[in-house]
Amino acid sequence: MSKLRRLLIDNGRITSSFLPGGCLEITNEESHYLRRVIRLRKGDEFSVVDGIGNRWNASLESSTSARLLSLPSEPIEKRPESQQKKCIAVVLPKRGFGYSLRMSCEMGIDVIQPLRSKRSNPQTKFRLNRYQTVIKEAVEQSERLWAPIILDTLDFQDWLQSYSKNFPRAIASTRLDNRKQINSWLNDLDLLSSEIWTAIGPEGGWTKDELAKAKENGCIPVDLGDFILRTDTAIVAATQAMTSFR
Repeated sequence: MSKLRRLLIDNGRITSSFLPGGCLEITNEESHYLRRVIRLRKGDEFSVVDGIGNRWNASLESSTSARLLSLPSEPIEKRPESQQKKCIAVVLPKRGFGYSLRMSCEMGIDVIQPLRSKRSNPQTKFRLNRYQTVIKEAVEQSERLWAPIILDTLDFQDWLQSYSKNFPRAIASTRLDNRKQINSWLNDLDLLSSEIWTAIGPEGGWTKDELAKAKENGCIPVDLGDFILRTDTAIVAATQAMTSFR
């Protein structure tokens, strides 16, 4: 039997909109996806995931409702949260972030922290709703049970000061002589660390002051290969290295 297509629905909605008779209310957008995009008919089955480790099977009942085939408290699949989160802090590029966000989600990134730096492009806008849609679609496509979290934008210096130094943090740079190759840095880490972070800079690179501040706050300089990478490429390269390490 082929695997069922998936629909990501917030857990609170699964609980609060569960109607008498075992039905779940669905939005117009979800109805369009089920009926027009993947062309389900009444009675056809699909999977519902909540992004926090749970999956149910459901059947389409109408344009506004679906029937869960088990109670909200009884998912057919349940997966615990990762004990070691892989996290990216990235200065938003002018173009390409949506694509790299999608790919890093499919590859298994857990947390995305958008940053502003001294060389940020002033025309770049943080589009949270758009990015959440990208994540939702990537979770459904990749069959993840845990959706990654995208945080509100922070200034780079605020990010440096807001996280515990107990979390291993690297800063990607190809301009420093004392940098480590990222796989070498990862292999030296304590396997019990609950979060691992890699910071990716803007297209123009980090300033000397930012690199100095990063060092003061415990960030280890690493490179992602032999060549200079665009920001959106570097996001994918760092994600691949961290998720392969896990």
